[in-house]
Amino acid sequence: MVEMRFGIATGVPATLREVGKAFGVSTTRADKVINRALLRLRAAA
Repeated sequence: MVEMRFGIATGVPATLREVGKAFGVSTTRADKVINRALLRLRAAA
C-alpha cells in the first residue's frame, strides 16, 4: 500500500481511493494501514 500510495515503483502516486479499491478496503482503512506502516518504518530508522 505504501509503495502504491507514494508511487515508489511506478513514479505515479495513487490516491487513497485508488489504493483502497486496489486492495478491497475503504479509504479510511487504507489510510490507517499506511500510517501504521510509516510509523513502523520511522521507528526502524
